[in-house]
Amino acid sequence: MLCVRKTIWMDDAPIMHDTTYLSPDIGNEVVDEFGERFVVDALVRHSIHVTKTHLVIDAAPASAEVEEIFGIPNGYPMLRRLYRMVTSDPGITVYGVLQAPFDRLACTVDFP
Repeated sequence: MLCVRKTIWMDDAPIMHDTTYLSPDIGNEVVDEFGERFVVDALVRHSIHVTKTHLVIDAAPASAEVEEIFGIPNGYPMLRRLYRMVTSDPGITVYGVLQAPFDRLACTVDFP
């Protein structure tokens, strides 16, 4: 699987960290765009659309990598969103986990 990691910043502070996993059968031209765009936005630019989204939202201690990014102590509670997105291309599925400290929570969800 291909792994894309991004930390989203606002006002010079990280607000969330996203780790996305994609099927390895994705074209290099799409992969090149992941550095500049969100994964879903890059897929849409190549006519690959999300058709279904599965979410699990929970609270859990931050991973070691996320503790370091946010400068938080071990065991600090994070809001975690685990997701699986089915796309219009049967060979491409998107999985991931987004972590954000409760005091920096910010997200937008749009469901068609």
